[in-house]
Amino acid sequence: MSKTNMKMTMLVSGTAAFSESEKKGKSVGFTPKASGNKMLTGFSGDAYLTTAPNGQFVVKLRRRDRSKSHVIKRMNHGCLTRTRDDAVLLTIKIFHPEEHDVAKILINESWEAAAAYNELIAN
Repeated sequence: MSKTNMKMTMLVSGTAAFSESEKKGKSVGFTPKASGNKMLTGFSGDAYLTTAPNGQFVVKLRRRDRSKSHVIKRMNHGCLTRTRDDAVLLTIKIFHPEEHDVAKILINESWEAAAAYNELIAN
């Protein structure tokens, strides 16, 4: 085991089992030869699995970049936000559009968003 720059690398020998099914998708199981104490802590979430021609494999957690947008105005069917790259984004989501006057909702939400943006830049 070695620790460098806040990274930990551990070599564990054992048996790996790869499986694939239509219901559960692809999965990997690993049984270490040394048992008893927990050498590694578990994790859950999306991960990448890379296999080399020699059989070695590496599992890396997938980074999830959370939105870094700033909400300018929340509305009944959406919101107006300023994104990380300094763009202005208007999102409108209408459930069951056949039950609503979609054109009227789009116009009203757009006017409300425009008023909120004008108020923001005026201050």
